[in-house]
Amino acid sequence: MIKNWESGMRSSGQSVCGVVAVTVMALTGCASDQGVGRTPDRFGETLTCPEIVARVSSAADARKAIGLSAYSDGKEIDWEDFTKPPRPNYPKEAAMAGVEGRCDIYFDLSADGVPTNIASACTNGVFTRDAQTAVRAMRVKPYTFEGEPVLVPGIMYPMTFNLEISGREKTEFERICGAQ
Repeated sequence: MIKNWESGMRSSGQSVCGVVAVTVMALTGCASDQGVGRTPDRFGETLTCPEIVARVSSAADARKAIGLSAYSDGKEIDWEDFTKPPRPNYPKEAAMAGVEGRCDIYFDLSADGVPTNIASACTNGVFTRDAQTAVRAMRVKPYTFEGEPVLVPGIMYPMTFNLEISGREKTEFERICGAQ
């Protein structure tokens, strides 16, 4: 398994959406699917708690239909599945300040293998733009169901931004992709 931001794409529709839904429910006081709280989702829509639960269930059902787990132990996409892997830039201002961090990038994968509906949660906002730009530019072999390419909702791709430390051994990703 490859570590750090290059650790690979982990599909996690139920877990990501579930965590989002549970967090939203906790923050809005909406503790069940019968709650009345409303909150904006990551795409700017305003959803009620039943709508959040419905969206989570819908993503989980779609993922199960194409053989992906709907839970946190979701399938890792192999590096061979990337037709164009993500290559984030390290933000200059973060590097100069010695700042490191992590971003979890959430998106849907279109039937063409293109990330859509991209959102992120970063430990430091300085990484947001570069992380999202890298995911926006990446491409993945489309998933298929019954021979047809399908949309895969609710994917989470983790990125860790680490500064190069002199004498540090290269990661597996750096050894594999560094020569490309």
